[in-house]
Amino acid sequence: MTTRAIAIVPAAAVTIWYGEAGTAKLLILSQVILGLALPFSVVPLVMFTADRAKMGELVAPRWVSALAALVAAVLIVLNLKLLYDLLPGERDCARASRTSAAVLARAVPNRRF
Repeated sequence: MTTRAIAIVPAAAVTIWYGEAGTAKLLILSQVILGLALPFSVVPLVMFTADRAKMGELVAPRWVSALAALVAAVLIVLNLKLLYDLLPGERDCARASRTSAAVLARAVPNRRF
């Protein structure tokens, strides 16, 4: 029961405090964070399932390992692109904010960002 309260109380507080728009932004933020964390679980999983010494006869076929490695690489590249677009620096910060607004606009229709 405590773990459910830990999960629900912040979400309920955001909904009450900021309304529907705040909840939508919180949902998008949570998905971005999960997307950034995904390679940290996918890469070890691909390495583990491709290792014949660990998996024995249940090792993943080479084509599955190659496809999984390609997917992991795409995830990493997309995460690096996201970080490059969102982190301020010498490049055009307005472009990064436009990119973020476009992502939010597609994720939450009928809202203006």
